[in-house]
Formats: sequence, C-alpha cells, structure tokens
Amino acid sequence: MYSKKKSLNYWKKRLKLENIFISVVIPVFNEERVIKKVINEIPKIDRIEIIIVNDGSTDFTVKKIKETRRNITLLNTNRNVGYATALFTGLQIAKGDIIITMDGDRSYNPKEIFNLIKPIINEQADVVIGSRYLGNFFHVPIFYRIEQLFIENIFWLLWHQKIMDNQSGFKAFKKEVLKTFKRFDPFYLTNLTTLIISNAASYNFTIVEVPITYRMRRYGISVIHILRTILIFLIISFELIIIKFNLFNKIFFLAF
Repeated sequence: MYSKKKSLNYWKKRLKLENIFISVVIPVFNEERVIKKVINEIPKIDRIEIIIVNDGSTDFTVKKIKETRRNITLLNTNRNVGYATALFTGLQIAKGDIIITMDGDRSYNPKEIFNLIKPIINEQADVVIGSRYLGNFFHVPIFYRIEQLFIENIFWLLWHQKIMDNQSGFKAFKKEVLKTFKRFDPFYLTNLTTLIISNAASYNFTIVEVPITYRMRRYGISVIHILRTILIFLIISFELIIIKFNLFNKIFFLAF
C-alpha cells in the first residue's frame, strides 16, 4: 500500500533497515534555494550515504550544502557537464546495497524513499521507478509526454514491459544492476535515466513502478525544447536497439 506518512521508526522495523546500506545520489546545478531542504528531508538513518555531485554551479549551492549537518560526500565537476554525466560520476562511487537517484530541485519528496525501496527489500523488484503518473496529478508539456509515450512503446516492443514514467529521476535499484552498466560506456552520457531501466530490462531484472508525489519546479533550470525532444527520440531509439541486440559488442568485434 502506498503511504508517505509512516514514521521513521515504523519503516526501520518494517524494512529491517539495520541490515541494509543505502546510497542516495543527487546531481545538482544552481539549486541554492532548495538544496538544504532536500538534504534535510532525506531520512536520518544510520546506514545511509548521501552523494551530491555539484555540476559546475555558479551560485551558492556548494555553500548551502556545507551548511547542513549531514554527513555528505560532495563531488565537484570542473564545469557544467550535464545531468547524465554528473549522475554517472556519483554512481561510480556509490557503495550501497540499494542505490537511489533523485534530483536536487526538490521536485521529488525524499521522505518517500522508503516507499521506493520497499519492493526491493521485499524481493518483489530489482529496480523501482517512482512514477509521477501513478501518484498525484502530474501535468507536463505535450511534447514531453509524447517523448515518454514513444519510449514506453519502444520498451513494450523490445522487452514486453510497460513503463509509464521512463524519464523519472527518482528511482531505486540493487547494486547488482549498477554492475551491469560498464558494458555501455560510450552511451552513458546521452540519457542515463532511460539507460538504467533499459539496461536492467536487457538483463532480465524485475522493474516495477510505484506512485510518488511530485512538486512542480519553481527554482533552478529546466528547459524542454521541441528540437531537443526530437533528438532524444532518435538517440534513445538507437540506444535501446543496441542494448536489445547487443550490437555494441558485435560492432566492436568487427572493427577490431
């Protein structure tokens, strides 16, 4: 049952959190107004690491992060390298049994982390996607939804799995899923959010969606452009076909 109002003690008992180490990876870019709130809303449990990747912020994001009293691993890129590269940088050092990714703009609710990891702990899933469409009403620009529907249908054709919110940045997965990413190095830096679930599907990991609440962005930078959407269509389709049929290894073998 979906719930976001359970106490911390309830979740500690219900999920036996003392036996699990959790990594939370958050890429940030110019989020000085909200990053402290995001950090403070992450549940305070013993076996958790918070990894924040500052993606070349030009405001006081780093200063705000350091003002918190949480134990945080802070990574800094030399310049703004983009969401996917920043996220991948954090994932590379994550040590958790379960790894959680989320955005730093407070659009997702960190208090719902327990709902996200529950299916994994209960051995019902290997990857859990926090779905904005299954939760509260989520309104998006039409071209963004068209992009998601396109990817949703590609997923169904290739793996017979229906994943509505395939672009959600709020997800959890077992560390075993992360270990499979290395084979796709050349394709990480285009759309890592989609590649995480497509890679998991190609290895037959179980993927489920759970409802989450979503706060519409008020701060930070987020631009959805028609030309960008068309480009992502092409990139993601190419990537999914390569993953499905293992074409990268075949092309590499033929080239060398």
